[in-house]
Amino acid sequence: MYCFHGDSPRDGMGNSPKIRTMSLFRNNFVLLSMFSAGIVIMLYTNVGRERVGTVQPETDHPQYNLNANQLRKELPVHLAANSDMSESESCDDKCQERVQAGRLSQLSRVCGNDSSTVRTVDKKFIGSLNHILVLDEFKVLFCYVPKVACTNWKRALLVLLGLLDQNETISHNDIHGYARVKIPTLNKFDTSAAASRLNDYKKFVFVREPMTRLISAYRDKLEKTKNRDSMHFRENYSAKVLGIDLSKIGVKHRPEFNATFYDFISYLGNPKTRFDNWGEEHWRTVEDLCKPCQVQYDFIGRVETLERDYEYVIKNIFRYDPSRLRIHGSTNPTNSSRQSLVEEYLAEIPAKRMMALYEKFKFDFDGFGYRSPL
Repeated sequence: MYCFHGDSPRDGMGNSPKIRTMSLFRNNFVLLSMFSAGIVIMLYTNVGRERVGTVQPETDHPQYNLNANQLRKELPVHLAANSDMSESESCDDKCQERVQAGRLSQLSRVCGNDSSTVRTVDKKFIGSLNHILVLDEFKVLFCYVPKVACTNWKRALLVLLGLLDQNETISHNDIHGYARVKIPTLNKFDTSAAASRLNDYKKFVFVREPMTRLISAYRDKLEKTKNRDSMHFRENYSAKVLGIDLSKIGVKHRPEFNATFYDFISYLGNPKTRFDNWGEEHWRTVEDLCKPCQVQYDFIGRVETLERDYEYVIKNIFRYDPSRLRIHGSTNPTNSSRQSLVEEYLAEIPAKRMMALYEKFKFDFDGFGYRSPL
């Protein structure tokens, strides 16, 4: 359950929120102050790796101070999907329930969550939930993660809402633009309205093996291509990756920046890097985007079992006939899950850099049951 520190006593529908007893959620809140009336205000603290139960290193940035002899000379190149089942295997509803029990249990273990604990939300926390789409008509919340079939899902949601025809031709960019206008995100609601939806709505998220997701992001957004639509994005973010200040370079003298995959991985793994620009949603962690230790998701889907998981969600969460809403092929394919391509990209990354990256994305590997790349 979620209780709130409100900026409004009523939600957007005019309903009074339920009053719940607040209990201190282990390691997730900080006691800030105590008013004379004895009211305790609790806020979410950093939800990073400290809560996963790992021992924190004594040095500031140990991943750059490691003795190379401590690391493997060569990384294993096989990064299988770590799928609990292969996409080709059939899985009826009872099978899916068993699969989901395993995925949710794994997430709970990594989060260290106590299911009996009441979660307290505040305005700041709700403001961070700008990737959770709100579908009031179905009483459903969906956290979308870029490079994890999110365009397909946004298209499906627009069809479910009657805003798009199943067979309508629409571009990748137009899907995102239309969804941005028509489907609100949870951060747009006041605290009590958001808390009510977190309590009462079904919630689902889709994830992907972190390395293939990052390779997809690099190929789509930073690798030199003939796609003129991405040239501005590539120039600006390649410059950020390379540490180049574009404001100090005259427009006429700007080279066409192109960060290599090695540059990209080094940037992501650097402990000082902060993904503070909007475009970096493409490589921000699922932990950061969807807050899976705070938001109690009912269903965790995987790209590696996309068709099967998609069908289950349409049928059992949206209560809609999946045969009437087929999943479309990728609107922006990068083929980044192909094993030979994964091996090709990882071949140029030293173990030391890969270990730094793993430290940054550790939760996304461990929390969703994906094997470490080390």
